[in-house]
Amino acid sequence: MPAADVISTGKPVRDHEFILHRADGSSVALLASADPVIGPDGAVAGVIGSLQDVTDLRRSAFQQKALLNELNHRVKNTLATVQLLAAQTIRKCGLPKDVQDDFEARLIALSHAHDHLTRGRWEPVDLHSIVEKAVEPYRESTTEMVRICGEQIKVGAQASLTLAMIFHELANNAAKFGALSSEQGRLAVSWQVANGVCAPTLVINWEESGGPPVQEPDRLGFGSRLLQHGITRQFKGFTRLDYDPSGLRCRMEIPLPSIPG
Repeated sequence: MPAADVISTGKPVRDHEFILHRADGSSVALLASADPVIGPDGAVAGVIGSLQDVTDLRRSAFQQKALLNELNHRVKNTLATVQLLAAQTIRKCGLPKDVQDDFEARLIALSHAHDHLTRGRWEPVDLHSIVEKAVEPYRESTTEMVRICGEQIKVGAQASLTLAMIFHELANNAAKFGALSSEQGRLAVSWQVANGVCAPTLVINWEESGGPPVQEPDRLGFGSRLLQHGITRQFKGFTRLDYDPSGLRCRMEIPLPSIPG
C-alpha cells in the first residue's frame, strides 16, 4: 500500500492504482497518492495521502476501447467487401489487371492508415509517421534513397487519412515512373511551419531526383485530383506540381487550423 511504502522509504508515492473489493462483492478502482510527514528528528512521523475514485473513468476507457475495436473490425469487413466487388466488376468489364492492382493498393493504404489511427485511439498522428508508412513499401534496403525531415507536427485523425492517401499516391507514382523506380533515384520529403497571412501554415515539399526524365501528363490522374481536392478543398490550402525533367516536385501549403492536432 502507498502509506506503507512511504513509511518504509520516506519517499512520496504518486498515482498508485489498485482495486478495492467491498464486502458486498463489488469493487472500486482507486488512485492513491501519499507524502511523508518528517518529524524534528528527520524520521517519518506520519503520512498525508489522498484517494480518488476512478472506477467510472476506467469503465469508460474500457468501453471506448471495445467500441474502437468493433469499429475497426467493421471497417475492415467493409473494405474487404469493396475489394471483392471491385475485383469482380473490373474482371467483368475486361479492364487490365493493373487497374485492379492500383485500386487494391489504394484500399490497402487506406486500411493501414485506419489501423494506425485505431491503435492510437484516434488521437492526433505524427506527420513523420504518416510519410514514413507511405514510402515504406517502395524504399530499397538502403535508407539513403529516401530522406524525411521536419519538425514534430501532430495531425488530426480525419486529416491524417487524407494525407496518408496523398502521400501513398505520390509514392506509388514515384515507384512506377519517378525517383523510386531507379537505383540512382532519390526522394526528399521535408516540412516546416511558416507564418501565413491569416494563420500559421504547414509547408510540405516532396522532391524527387535521379530518376527517369519527367514529362507532364496529358491529363490529370487520380493522384493529382486527390491532391487538388484534399489540399485546396478540404484543407483550404494551396498545392503545386512541378514536372521538372530532373524530378517531380510537389509543394503543399496547409493552414494549421485545418488539420488540428
